[in-house]
Amino acid sequence: MPIVLLRVEAAELPGVRKQYARHQLDGAELQLRGSDDVISAIQESALDNLAPAGGKSNVLVVSGPSGSGKTRVGFEALCRSNGLAGNLLQAIAAKAGCIVLTIPLFIDFNNGYAFDRSVDEDFMDKNLGVRLAARALSELVGRVKDANGRSLDGLYTADVLTAIAKAALRQASEAGASPPGVIFLALHLDEYQAYVQNLMKERNHSLDTAVLRFKEMMSAVNNWVSSAEDAVGVKVVFLPVVTGTPVAGLPFVLTDKLRAVLISPGRLVLKTSAELFADALTAGAKRPLRPSVYEALLVSAEARNALGDTDFLPRHVVYLAREALKVLPASADGAAMVAAIDWAVAMGPVVMSTMRRELVPFADTLALLSLSKAPVHLFVPGPSRATPDLERAVIDADVAGVIKLEAAGDGRYVVRVPLVQLRRLGLSSILPARLLSHTICTWQEVDVMVEYCLTAVLQPGLRSIQLFIQDLFPGALGCDKLRPRELILEEPRSLYVEQTQFIASSGSMPPKQMVVLARREFQAMHDEVLLTDGVFLTCPGTAAVDIRCSLRMMPRGKIGGMLHVFVQTKHSGTSSIVSEVAVDTWYKAVTRATKEWRSDQDQVLFVYFTNKPPSDDGFSALMCSEFFKRRPGLLMVTHDQRSGVLPSFLLTRIVTPAQQERFVA
Repeated sequence: MPIVLLRVEAAELPGVRKQYARHQLDGAELQLRGSDDVISAIQESALDNLAPAGGKSNVLVVSGPSGSGKTRVGFEALCRSNGLAGNLLQAIAAKAGCIVLTIPLFIDFNNGYAFDRSVDEDFMDKNLGVRLAARALSELVGRVKDANGRSLDGLYTADVLTAIAKAALRQASEAGASPPGVIFLALHLDEYQAYVQNLMKERNHSLDTAVLRFKEMMSAVNNWVSSAEDAVGVKVVFLPVVTGTPVAGLPFVLTDKLRAVLISPGRLVLKTSAELFADALTAGAKRPLRPSVYEALLVSAEARNALGDTDFLPRHVVYLAREALKVLPASADGAAMVAAIDWAVAMGPVVMSTMRRELVPFADTLALLSLSKAPVHLFVPGPSRATPDLERAVIDADVAGVIKLEAAGDGRYVVRVPLVQLRRLGLSSILPARLLSHTICTWQEVDVMVEYCLTAVLQPGLRSIQLFIQDLFPGALGCDKLRPRELILEEPRSLYVEQTQFIASSGSMPPKQMVVLARREFQAMHDEVLLTDGVFLTCPGTAAVDIRCSLRMMPRGKIGGMLHVFVQTKHSGTSSIVSEVAVDTWYKAVTRATKEWRSDQDQVLFVYFTNKPPSDDGFSALMCSEFFKRRPGLLMVTHDQRSGVLPSFLLTRIVTPAQQERFVA
């Protein structure tokens, strides 16, 4: 028998908490917010695996972006299986009708147990076996291989797990516990996508092949479980928990003897993020401060902005609370704690993940993709297909946790980057300075936010597909009534502020002029600029239109023509809703004012953008297709369509005073 197996049998197996790194346990003592369904899935899957239907055990496959709480879900499963939280262990014992001994094991394929070309071989069974042995011995994988004569011979998964089971039985006996009737193996495999990606890079596997190779590890464990009673004298049941981000959206592949239970960590919103922040900020306090802190967070614009900047990712919310504690004066108490937080200082160290060297050249592009929400086609990479640089960068950034990908259908994905991550990239030329400097940016500046997002949409080279009129404001009401004309993106566009008012009064009818006097946003001098060169704020005080730009359309036959876009951003605080009458009044005014901009060749697009919901009567009218048929060229973005146009980190910043009251209702 290999010396390593003898050492494993004699080892003192580490407890659950000792198997996780310190940063992975940050916030582990706090309540798992928004995850009632996740807890139920853990409970039900564990109990079902005592007598799996059709002989197929459940595997919890937990997917989500970096910081969403995937690792915490796996940790929770191991804790509950081991009796450290909840009543799962008692429920397992009651259903089994005997004493249950839990063996919790955690393997992180990104930290400590990552792919190692000096260790890993082509036999996945041994590659997992050496990691399990290293976990049992609390040693590095390379050191275990050295102790085994620089070889993985004999370190098959089944042999290592048998040695671990014997060690667990010995420890229980030495502690005076009665002999168990069932061994419950709770196995958490974290960041599996990192190992899959390394197989692609180091072994030149295609993505689907690399995932199938990883599946061999799962098969090795499952095969041991089915025959373990002969080796250790006790029936073995197991609950595998696999956590990670599916590479390029490819789902995790299981064996024909395992059944996937697909779950995601609970998605936090503003209220649950405030609850988690309050939990972390007041943890260990001698007095019940949490309720007053929670209420103070919801009514503070700075606090809401800071929580929104984390994209409501649990890891970042907890980090933010930890950093806030460092800058709080000792005298702060209750609601005063929130008022005393220096949010700029607290937000500084919070970041998703550091940029890998190979991703640095793509930093601006990734930020623009996030701001524009431009869908990117991602195909499964492999040796037989050359992957474009941008596509490869998006996939690598997703695996590294620098960005988040959201499926948009048909192999397309939208890039999401929390503002805390964008700030660390130093993108002052892409985002408004006020956002980057942590100052309050509110609903009153929605026109600036829309201008930045529209400018990002119009940057050439971002899309792997064509840009159509409907892509300018995706999801806007009325999009389905527009003819799908393709647009031409020529040169990068800049942001400008016009020198004079475009529409000086309600009766103005400005002539069609493609050259205007304007200045770049961060400059003082005005110059002549073509409307096709940028996106323009139409000077404060302009009636009916706040933003405009002109785009070339793909020719139809010999005629190309222009698309002139006019946007009004309604953000008055006098009303919390928008009515059908208000929209119709604006549409009539702006169509009359821009009469000279329409022709047989040129089209116009009128966009009414508001962060308010429609009134009850307005909702009925706006949901009716006849409303937009009678108003050609009209699009409308209300409170309910904002998420299709603006990135998530801006949504918490365009809240009217009337809407703020809903957060604490």
